[in-house]
Amino acid sequence: MVIDVVNNTKCIVQSDLYQGIVREIKSLIPIKIRPSYEDVFANIESKRVLLSGLSFEDVSDTLLNDRAGIITYSTAKFTKNHNVDCEQEGYKDSESEGSVDFGEYSQGFLLANVLEYVLAKKDLLQLEEYIKASRIPNAKAYTKEIVDLVFSSSGK
Repeated sequence: MVIDVVNNTKCIVQSDLYQGIVREIKSLIPIKIRPSYEDVFANIESKRVLLSGLSFEDVSDTLLNDRAGIITYSTAKFTKNHNVDCEQEGYKDSESEGSVDFGEYSQGFLLANVLEYVLAKKDLLQLEEYIKASRIPNAKAYTKEIVDLVFSSSGK
């Protein structure tokens, strides 16, 4: 079963749909993403999926049917967490004067965002339990941040 979860995680992260969304996000914010998806990250992210209580079908459906919401949430979260002022048409590349380097993200960053996004829209208690189970400090405050970003970015 664990091997299936890891393989399903890899399949989603390496899918054309997922990678297309990652490329779109990269065009909007100054995020650097590791070019390869190592097994260690697949193991970590597969545990996140299990902790969330969501299915891979939930994740795939969201990527397919709420692409714009996921992109908006992901860019808003990055911008908030890194205090970045991105222009509407994009951002200055890393060659530009005054740019800031945030390090590299795993390709699974989007999967983590999808889990938060779906749980925020579906069940706030389940979201908070997921955040606590993930051992993220100040779970209540972080849950509120997620909900605020999801609903302010979706316009609801």
